[in-house]
Order: sequence, then structure tokens, then C-alpha cells
Amino acid sequence: MKNKKRLIIVLLIVAAAAFAGYKFLYHKYVNDQVAERIDEPLLAFYDRNGNTSPVPIDQCRHISVRLNNTGASNFVEDLKKLLAGKQPVLITVEIWPYMGGKFSKENILSLVAKGDYDEKIKAMAVVLSKQVQPILMRFDPDMEVYVSRYPWQMQWPERYSKAFRHFAETIKKNAPAVKMVWAPAGYPGTEEYWPGDQWVDMVSVTLKGRSEGMANSYPEEKTMSQLIFRKLHRVRFFDKPVLIIGSEKVTREHFKQPDFESAVSYIKQHKEVEYIDVTAADRQTDTALFRKNGALEAGVFDPFDKLVDSVPLSTEHLFVNLEALKGGEFKKKFNSAVARNHNLIVTMEPWRDRQLEKDPLLVDNILNGKYNAVFDELYNVIAITDKKIYLRWLHEMEIPITRYPWQSQDPLRYIKAYRYFVNYIRNKKPANVFCMGSGRRQGFDGILAW
Repeated sequence: MKNKKRLIIVLLIVAAAAFAGYKFLYHKYVNDQVAERIDEPLLAFYDRNGNTSPVPIDQCRHISVRLNNTGASNFVEDLKKLLAGKQPVLITVEIWPYMGGKFSKENILSLVAKGDYDEKIKAMAVVLSKQVQPILMRFDPDMEVYVSRYPWQMQWPERYSKAFRHFAETIKKNAPAVKMVWAPAGYPGTEEYWPGDQWVDMVSVTLKGRSEGMANSYPEEKTMSQLIFRKLHRVRFFDKPVLIIGSEKVTREHFKQPDFESAVSYIKQHKEVEYIDVTAADRQTDTALFRKNGALEAGVFDPFDKLVDSVPLSTEHLFVNLEALKGGEFKKKFNSAVARNHNLIVTMEPWRDRQLEKDPLLVDNILNGKYNAVFDELYNVIAITDKKIYLRWLHEMEIPITRYPWQSQDPLRYIKAYRYFVNYIRNKKPANVFCMGSGRRQGFDGILAW
């Protein structure tokens, strides 16, 4: 009898716990949520053009709006209450599928893009249109970090961009004064998720956020100043003001203004590299080779000469390190390929010299001209032909390892070293040599940072 009573009591406790859990999850994942986002404070503002922040950084509140369904707009009154007053507000909107989205097969970004959440977005915009204080708005942040904290992560960039554009257009149509903030974490791969200039007013990056803490593809930066620089560097192609957002690990108390100022100062010192107009630079490049419709060139890396005499083959790929260049092995292989009437991809690897396997000061020595004689020797070999030469240099630079001495470098210094070589070769005015950027992009993002 006693055992039966105990069993009944245990079952009642389990049932009560299950009911409480259900009520909690129902409230959290079915009802919309509006709350202060105190764990992600606004810490700093950066504008390459020298403009000041549109809001006082230390006075700006951060509010989170989580939409959990496409039903009634039951969050509006809570939002009105939190918006009371005249303090500027940064709002981060998270749009989730029903019951949190982790168990749903529907893609939340597709649902947003096709308008399933429009009524709620419009209801929110109507409230915002009546506010007197400045309103900044972020949509589904940290999209580029390849983890599963949010249902909009681990998605194709174009899918995210479509959802962002639709969301921004709906907000702007109903509340034109709201400033739309594109909100990557600033992690490698950020650039791929850019939705487009006309949909973005500002950009935000987050310092040591939860999403980034869940990822392990890239090592953590050694200093806060370096971390801030890397994040600002990844958004350099987009001429928009940048908000620096904190986290549980980087609070207002932990954030040091000198770290921020040091990162900004470093960028300003190298602004001729950091902010090159890539569109203008592209217009100066001969388009005849790269952008006309034509036959595909079939090429191969064939170190044992098994395929080089194949009829469809038009291009051979040769790697050359310092020993192969100085010892004449590269020249021999190059001349053989030219004799076969092939175009060539030449990958120059400045390492594996007989006296020094890896130059620990490679980038410095390139920039100081100590490799000019090597470049001259390379050019003297490739200049003997009028066949097309596709010249690769310092490849796979974005992978955070140290197989090559040019990997795991400061991206600005890498870019300088790359351009030094390219300009050195171009100054010789070869009509048939075309320089190629060459990241690996096999499981690694962030190529555009280099």
C-alpha cells in the first residue's frame, strides 16, 4: 500500500513538472517576447568618414523583440511600454518559427521573405513610427556564424539577404525614420551576407558574443584591439557607420576605450589599403579576358606528366618554390609546357629555400624588397612566351594554420605583400600575365578579408 502511494506521489510530481515545463515553453516559444537586451550593450561607434554617432552611445537602450509565430500581434502593448520616454533605442528583432523553430522543418528566412510575418512587422512599424526618439533596428543577428544557436544560421547567404530586404522594406514603408542595422557578428564570412546598400543604414558587430563562443573554426584574437580591428576590417567594403555591440563577456565595465581607439588608429594609418575602391579598381582591369562568353579552358596540375598531352587540355598548372626556381627545375617544366602550346597557371610559393625552409619574417622582407631578386628570376622565366600566364601568389592565406609562412598573418600586411608582388610584376608591363587571388574556400570563410 505504501509503495502504491509513493508511486502516485512520484507520478503527480512528474506530471506537475511536465505541465510547468509545457507552460514555460508555451509562453517562451509561442507567445512573442519583448524585453531589455541588457547582455548586449552598445559600446562604441565608428564611421570611416568621421561622422559622429546619431545617438549618445552611453544612453542608448537595447531592446529585444522575439516574434514566435505568425498569429496575433500580442507584443505591441509590451513594446509601447518599453519605448516610453525619449531615450534612443536599439531594437534587435528575432523572428522564429512556431515553438522555437528547432523542431520545425520550415525555413524561417523563407517564411519572412514570402511575407508570412508581414502583419506583425507592420504592427511593430506602426508603433515605431509614432516614437519621437531615434530608433535603430537589427534583424536576425549573427547570421554568418556557422552554429545552430539561431534558426537563421547555417543558411545560404542569398536566402538571408532576401529575408533582410523584405523585412527592411516593410519597416521603412511604415516607419521611414527607423535606421536599419545589418547585424553580423563580424566573424569570418561576414561579407557574404551583405544584403545591399539600399537596404542598410548602419552595420553592427558583436564582441565575443554567444554565437561566436560556440564556434571553433578560428582561433580567438590575442587582444581586444586586434579583435575590434578584425571585425571592422571584415565590413570595410560597406561604407556604412558601424556600431560596436558588447556581450556577457564584454560588458560596459570591461570595455576599454583605448582598445577601440587603438584599432581605429591602425585602420586610419592604413586607409589607402583598407578602403580601396574595389569597384573603381575593377573597372581599370582589362575585361576582354575574364568577362566575355567563350570556351571553357581545361587545365590540370599534373606533376607526373600523365595528362599533359591530352587533346582537350589547354592549360597546365605549375607550382614553384624557391629551390625549384633557383635550381632550374621550374624553368625546365615551364619550357616543356610552352612547347606543348599550353597556357599556364603558375603558383609562386616563397618558401623551401635550401638555406631556410620558412622565412619567419617573410611579409616584412617582401615589403622591404629582399625578395625582388626572386621576382626578377621568376619573371625572366615566364617572359619568354606570349602564352597566357595566370600568376598565383601567397595562396590559401585565410586558413588559420602555419603550414605556409604567409598564413595566420595580419590581413592588412598580407594585402600589402600581395600587392607589392603584383605591382612589381606589372611594372614590367607584361601583356600576357594575369594575377590571381587564391583562397582555398574548402570549409573556410573569410577570403574577402584578404
